[in-house]
Amino acid sequence: MQITKRSWRAPLVVGWALRRTRELLDPWLRDGAPASPSLLPVPWSRRRAVARLIPRPRRPAAEAAAVAGAGPVPPRRLRARAGAPGAYAFIEGGRQAAAELADVLISLGRDPGRLRSALDFGCGAGRVLPHFAALAPACACAGCDVDESAVDWASLHRPELAWSLSSFQPPLPYPSESFDLVYSISVFSHLDRELTGLWLDELARVLAPDGMALLSVHGAHAFEQFRRRRVSTSWCSPTAFQRGPLLPDEFVFAPYVRSFWTEGELPGIGRQYGLAFHGADQVRRSWGRSLQVVEVRERALTDWQDVVVCVKG
Repeated sequence: MQITKRSWRAPLVVGWALRRTRELLDPWLRDGAPASPSLLPVPWSRRRAVARLIPRPRRPAAEAAAVAGAGPVPPRRLRARAGAPGAYAFIEGGRQAAAELADVLISLGRDPGRLRSALDFGCGAGRVLPHFAALAPACACAGCDVDESAVDWASLHRPELAWSLSSFQPPLPYPSESFDLVYSISVFSHLDRELTGLWLDELARVLAPDGMALLSVHGAHAFEQFRRRRVSTSWCSPTAFQRGPLLPDEFVFAPYVRSFWTEGELPGIGRQYGLAFHGADQVRRSWGRSLQVVEVRERALTDWQDVVVCVKG
């Protein structure tokens, strides 16, 4: 499918106003509960790219039935923070991500059914964790996030799982060696180099001696989509991608551009946040100071992000 490049982009304040109008209409559009007070930005065209990756039923009735049978669904504003404002895309995207994580574990000889404990680092309102818990019924599953409203919603509507509010910087509110598995989706794809190192050290601390970490990152494929303008964002300087492809030994970080209009849309988020892109060789070299990198699986998560497989060194 050909994507037409837009020559004009609306200011951030216009995008904010349009999103806010959509959120206020959300209850009447039968796409979730009333919106809650804050929004972590996901590029508009990136949300469309994610939505295209989620197979949709051919009939609206089938989609509505899938949503109705999924249990509690967070309000649109919380769903948008995961890049999937639509209820169906949020549900099916979470189910797909959980299945892909389980497939990676199985391919490495780890049976999800034998896990004793797992942590979703950066869980949001629970897009993935409930689905993963269903694939690992004997596992004590926990999730943490900096977004207080998302954690509050998940705690209220998914009380069978353990939810915790975390800070933008370490430490986590867990004892050392607590989890057999730690996974994160779209966390290290947004942190700068310094904060990445701090969080890798912290995840190594909470990982059990025989545990495994599955951590998603933007790799060469994602960078190329931005560089060729197949996807775009107004949250970063347009010059960030006016260059050649991401090299295997490179790390590229484009900080989010903040303003009066956007500051309130980053609850719990510090200045070391933007879009981060990790070359595979750079990951093996720099991440090895905290965790042993087993492999980097390109485009293993929704055909968009790479998955870095790590164990305790």
